[in-house]
Amino acid sequence: CGDVGLKFFENRQNPDAFEPIPVERSDAAVIAQGSETYTVEVDGQHFVVSVSAGGDVSSIQPLAQAAPLSAPSGAETGITAPLSGNVFKVLVGTGDAVSEGDVVIVLEAMKMETEIRAPRGGKVTQVPVREGDAVKLGESLVMVGQ
Repeated sequence: CGDVGLKFFENRQNPDAFEPIPVERSDAAVIAQGSETYTVEVDGQHFVVSVSAGGDVSSIQPLAQAAPLSAPSGAETGITAPLSGNVFKVLVGTGDAVSEGDVVIVLEAMKMETEIRAPRGGKVTQVPVREGDAVKLGESLVMVGQ
């Protein structure tokens, strides 16, 4: 049973090594077969991965990281969603003190949990999301001020 994964990877470029994909007859017409795009985190780095309808990876691009802005010490810092998903846990509330690196939110996407950490220390001034909310890439999760 342990050799299944190894054999899969050894033969993944050889379609003859696998059983044909079962095909069901359907009266429904295929409108479009495009690619799906996912944001993937590997060792703390985010990548945008496009997967075609057949399951082949068609492109992998590093996610452009915004350059940190030098904000005045009293300015608020917004913590945004690095990926689309659902808010699994909100670990801070308005008025809470946070340190740089503290986990403030846990997002869930595709059955994987991602910890969202504070980029700097300060006081939480706003938490516009609740547990269970669906969020999109770049949506504001927490505001931290001095």
